[in-house]
Amino acid sequence: MLRLATCPRWSYTTTVRCERSGVVLARLSGDARVRVEASGGVTVEEAGVWESSSPGLPAVGTRATTRWRCRACEGDGVRWRVEHLRRARPTHLLDLEQDSPGRWVSVVPHPCAEDTYELEADTTDPDGVTLAWTVRGPEKAHVLTTRYTPA
Repeated sequence: MLRLATCPRWSYTTTVRCERSGVVLARLSGDARVRVEASGGVTVEEAGVWESSSPGLPAVGTRATTRWRCRACEGDGVRWRVEHLRRARPTHLLDLEQDSPGRWVSVVPHPCAEDTYELEADTTDPDGVTLAWTVRGPEKAHVLTTRYTPA
């Protein structure tokens, strides 16, 4: 599943789109460094620039680190755990299970305040990996689509 582990450096672009209106709210681009851990997990460290579509707002530098760990690594029940590493302890975001060959989806949404987050990972394209986060809540209906390509 983790084709990201096949290359130590990736470039990425993210588009943040309002699901209700279709309007692009922001774009993010940058580089990702990938480390395969001795335990078999994969750490992805991203550094990029966030550019809002709203006029007058300055571009902002961003950093994010996630860890992907295989929870059940044998047979048909393979699951990946996705964790955010921005605090002293890892924050469990969600678990992914295979939906079809090369496609992974959230087992259950991740709650965060009034919002929920879901993730779909698509590794079927030989030229890259696409992650699509869907964020829904009282004030949000966003899709963040990130495309990784080898650097």
